[in-house]
Amino acid sequence: MRKFMVLMCVFTVVVMCAGDVLAGVKQGAVTISPSAGGYRFDSNKEIDNNGRMYNLGIGYNFTQNLGIEANFSLLDSETDSCDCKDNQTMVYFPRVEVLYHIMPDKMFVPYLAVGGGYQIYRYDDDKNLRKEKLDDAAIVDYGLGLKVFLTDNLALRGDVRHFYDITNTANDFAVTAGITYQFGGEGKKPVKVEEVKKPEVKKPVTKPETKMSKEPSTSQPVKGADKILPPVKKEEPKKEEKIEVTVLFEFNKTVVRPMYKDQLQRVADFMKANPTAVAAVEGHTDSVGSEKYNLNLSRKRAQSVKNYIVKTFRVDPSRITISWFGKNKPAADNKTEEGRKLNRRAITISIKK
Repeated sequence: MRKFMVLMCVFTVVVMCAGDVLAGVKQGAVTISPSAGGYRFDSNKEIDNNGRMYNLGIGYNFTQNLGIEANFSLLDSETDSCDCKDNQTMVYFPRVEVLYHIMPDKMFVPYLAVGGGYQIYRYDDDKNLRKEKLDDAAIVDYGLGLKVFLTDNLALRGDVRHFYDITNTANDFAVTAGITYQFGGEGKKPVKVEEVKKPEVKKPVTKPETKMSKEPSTSQPVKGADKILPPVKKEEPKKEEKIEVTVLFEFNKTVVRPMYKDQLQRVADFMKANPTAVAAVEGHTDSVGSEKYNLNLSRKRAQSVKNYIVKTFRVDPSRITISWFGKNKPAADNKTEEGRKLNRRAITISIKK
């Protein structure tokens, strides 16, 4: 029991220290989870304490937080009543658990588990020297686990369980590790982000000149009154001047790399040469990770570019606005590595009013 409590503490510390990189649990997803580990039988069962556990779980997530999982486990150990070899005891162990994911949209997803099942004991009758065979047993269990997402659908997984044997009045424990792969489903719905509108360019208003003349005191027609005045030429609005730069980021990074300094300096020089110019920075990501996480990552990328221009080239920060779109506006196909690389970007557009 003491070891079990230590393992629970270790899981808690890992979760508290972990940051979020990718995420997470998807609502409506079907999961497949193979795992293996150690199984410690109660000493009262006269079975070698250090057994082995092999498990296959198939689950379904009703929501991001709540899921259910059916498990089929195989326990392998030896009798503990003699020094003979190959006194093998096999236990078939089907069970069902309810899982509650505590932080489902993070890279590190801790969860609680509670459930029950049935243990079926099988012995090597030719070699079994145990005086009394254990009865097949009803089991209830509880514990905790941790999923560490490597991609949108694949996660590493670790579990700790306490199994209470109702039939034989015994306490067993297990620690396993494996993977979880989820099919289908969806994460949280995207948060709407307002787009930054480009400043309007007002067209100059031109008033046609009208020549005024005094009427003569006589009834004589005014000389040249029958001539048509030349048409007034309207001034065409000046064309919008702008400069655009795209900054690409490394996977899950927000740091502006030195290779983009010259391009961003062009933006700064343009703004300094045109005091009325303003700039808008858009942040984007690829499709890896949850909607919420990518929106936050794209915001940090846009802010990083703004900070770089302000601090490096001494540009007034009030002249630069930012907006962020997460993975909602891809520039390329996210199914390829090259496409995802092009989508990890921030676009800086500087416009002269």
